[in-house]
Parts: sequence; structure tokens; C-alpha cells
Amino acid sequence: MISLSLFLRRSAAGFVLVLLGLGAARLAADVPLPTPMAEDLFPELKSIMQQALAQSPQMILRNIEIAQNDGNYVQVRSILLPSIGTGASYNVSGAAVSSNSSVSSTSSGLYYSLSIGQPIFRWGTLKAQKDAAKIQLDIARKDYAEGYRTLALTLRSQYLALITKKQAKANAQFSQRQAAAFLALEEDKLRNGQASGSQVTLLRLQAEESALAAERAAEELAVSKRYFLRQAGLTELSDESIPAEIPAVNFDPADSQALLRRFLAHEWEDNTTLQIARSQVKIAALNYKVAQYRLFPMFSLAASVSQSNSTQASLNSVSQVSVLSEYYGVSMSWSVFDGFATRGAKIGARANQRFYDRQLQTQTDQLLDQAMSLERQVSFAYRALKLAQIRTELSAAALNAMQEDAKTGLISRAAFEAATGAHNQTRLQMLNQRADFLSRWAEFVSTLGHDPVLAQLSIPTHAS
Repeated sequence: MISLSLFLRRSAAGFVLVLLGLGAARLAADVPLPTPMAEDLFPELKSIMQQALAQSPQMILRNIEIAQNDGNYVQVRSILLPSIGTGASYNVSGAAVSSNSSVSSTSSGLYYSLSIGQPIFRWGTLKAQKDAAKIQLDIARKDYAEGYRTLALTLRSQYLALITKKQAKANAQFSQRQAAAFLALEEDKLRNGQASGSQVTLLRLQAEESALAAERAAEELAVSKRYFLRQAGLTELSDESIPAEIPAVNFDPADSQALLRRFLAHEWEDNTTLQIARSQVKIAALNYKVAQYRLFPMFSLAASVSQSNSTQASLNSVSQVSVLSEYYGVSMSWSVFDGFATRGAKIGARANQRFYDRQLQTQTDQLLDQAMSLERQVSFAYRALKLAQIRTELSAAALNAMQEDAKTGLISRAAFEAATGAHNQTRLQMLNQRADFLSRWAEFVSTLGHDPVLAQLSIPTHAS
């Protein structure tokens, strides 16, 4: 149940969004996302994300967790089924009267036993244990989906970062070449007596700094690439395969507002994290039921059949016969006192119930707050992107004008290259803004439960 404060906050958020986007078109559940995801712009990334489902260390661990919980469920479920045991042997036995060695007997034959046991009444505790194990298995499967969702977000963000860092490396190398060329020109002037030594010393320092910046940019790209490969479960990704550009995308804030309104209205209830939290509440309730009946009598049904050797002896005779025995009946076991262990188990189980109830409420509050915050962050990121694109367009226009001046000799080649370096930095800032917007858009869409990677996700199954 939603708290009063949460209800008021949701109502207030919905009222604000209505004021901001009253005329915005509502998105149907089966309509594609209005703004593309990163993998829609880069087919190579989509292929990598598909491979990561099977190769990523994170997803391999999630798959193992499903197998572990699947095996645990099979074991726990077995307590509701009959247990059957059997044994057989072929024996040769001899018996004699110790005080009269002439009186003896020898017997041989096949002997066997078969027993069946079945719990018949345990106050519902066995079913509660089975249900708890089943819910835990469902949690592991939901964790698998949630793990892939977060992995997809990481891969998108890291891939976009590779593009921007590749451009940063190119910019740093351009600046390095520019500084080296300018230094060579000034050193030539120094040899001809046309430049001062202090000026050349300063240029040498700038050239060293440019070389250091280029090496750092190359190392940052290499480190980011290794991290990306490790997350995706890949072994190789060449620099040439990393795109040099992030395409422009269209975005209408009304679309994100419509998605948020739908989420706040009802879709938040289907969030995977909240489903897992609700499942934890159910498990805590089942565990309390198990603890509650620990000191109650337990009833079982048992039956057995066996064939064994029986020896009867007197002073003057010894005889051995094969005996067939049958047994069936109802048995009761009752732990009357366990040193207050049951009391402690009940206290702990009840505390777990309160803990998971509170955790569910907290996660619900956090999820709704996060969704509203992410919608605003997407809007901010797009506004920053538009400003960066305008700045890049102005810089490109100015560079084109300077190029014409450089051709006619109105400005020096060095001045034009310096302007080119400045334009490269402006373009890099624009790429960073595009990457930031696409990352925030993906996080917003994914948090609201509309991540495309989950549409065709097949969760592995094992023994059960």
C-alpha cells in the first residue's frame, strides 16, 4: 500500500506534468520509442550487446545463480514427496551351540528390505518452505533480467565514451603535431637570430605538455576499451571499428513527459526491483510460518517390507528360517522444548518481515523520485546539447571563413591551425553532450521499464 506522503508526492508530480505538457500526445504501449537508443544508431553496438548476454562475466554469474536456486528448489520440493529406500544382500550364515559342537545349522539366501516414508501433516510448513524456494528462484530469474538491463546501460554508456575519447585522442595528437611544427619553425628562427631563446624555451615546454596530453588521451582510451571489452565478454575491439561521430537525434520533451505520466499512473507497480522486493516480503512471511510451528507435533506415514534370516537355538537344536516382515503405520515426532530456539527464530523471522516491508516502501519512494529526476535530467541534457550544437555550428562557420582568409593570405597558416584546434575542442564538447543525452535518455527509458533489450530476453531455465 502506498503511504500518504508518497500519494501526495505522486499527485503533485502528476499535476506539475499536466501543467507542463497538457497537450502532449500520449504514447501507446506498443509504439516504438520516439527517440532512438544508442544501439539504434550503431548496429555494431547492438551486436555486442547481444553477444554480451552469453559472454559477459556478469551474465554468466547471473546464469549460475539461477542454476543454484533451481537446484535448491528441487531439493526443497522433494520434502513433499515420498522417500523410498531399499537394500539387498546374499548371505551365507552358520550357527552352532557352543557347548555342543555337533548341533549346528547353515543357511544361505537372498535378503532384502524396502521402506517408504511420507510426511502427511506438518501444519503447512513443508509447503511454505517449497513456496519460499520457488519465490527465491523467481527472484533469481528477475535478477537475471535486471542484470542484463543494467549491463545494457553500462555498455551503451561505455561505447559512447569510447567515441568521445577517440576524438579526444585525435584532438590531443593534432595539438601535439601543431605544437611540434610551431616549435620547429621557431627553432629555425632562433638559429637565424630571428627569435629569442626564452620564447623557444616556452614553446619547448608547451610541446612537451602537448605530448604528455596526447599520451594521456591515448591511455584513457585504452583503459576504457579494456573495461568495455571485459564488461561485454569480448577479447578484441580495434580503434578503427570505433565510430568517429555520434549522429544527431530528435527529441521532444513532451515525449518524456508522457512516458513519465504513464509510469507514475500505474506502470511503476511492474518495476522489476519492486517485484523482487515484494517477493522478499512473501518469503519473510513464509519463513515466519515455518518458525511458528517448530514446536508442534509432526505426523508421517511409513511402510516397509523386508526378508531376513532368523535363528532359533536350544541346547539340542539350532534352526534358521527366512522371515518376511511387513509394517505400515502413522508416526509422530514432537520437539517439546528446544532451549528457546523457536522463540529466537520467530523473533528473527518477524523482524525480517518488518525489514522487507520497510525496504519495499523505501524502494518505491526512491523509484518514483528517481523517475521524476531522470525526466528532468533528460530535458537538461537535451537543452545543453542544443547549445553545444549551436556553438559547434558557429565555430564551423567561423573556421570556414578563416579557411578562405588563409587561402588568400589574410591570416597565417599557424593562426588557421590554432582555430582548427579550437574548433576540434568545440566539436568534442558537442560529442560529449550527445553522449550524455543518449546515456541519460537510455537510463530514463530503462528505469521506466521500456528498455528494448528486455523485449526479446529469454531467461534460462534448468532442472525445475
